[in-house]
Amino acid sequence: MKLLEQLWERQPDTRFNQLIINLSWEYSTANEGAGKRSNYVKEANEHGLWFREESDVDLFYLEDDKFEEFLKNKIRNE
Repeated sequence: MKLLEQLWERQPDTRFNQLIINLSWEYSTANEGAGKRSNYVKEANEHGLWFREESDVDLFYLEDDKFEEFLKNKIRNE
């Protein structure tokens, strides 16, 4: 929590959940897409049907020590 606090203090206009989601995407990008999930959503409009890709990052199964190390490195390198 102290690591999150340090990062959050550097971005005072960022909401907490915004911070967490941004960090999740950063972790995923830095770790070969870890936790990234993609799917397609079917949408219809006056031109017909089309599919749009949506992506999400779910770090539910990520071990705390790995995310903690990521946060420490982020703080060190900023």
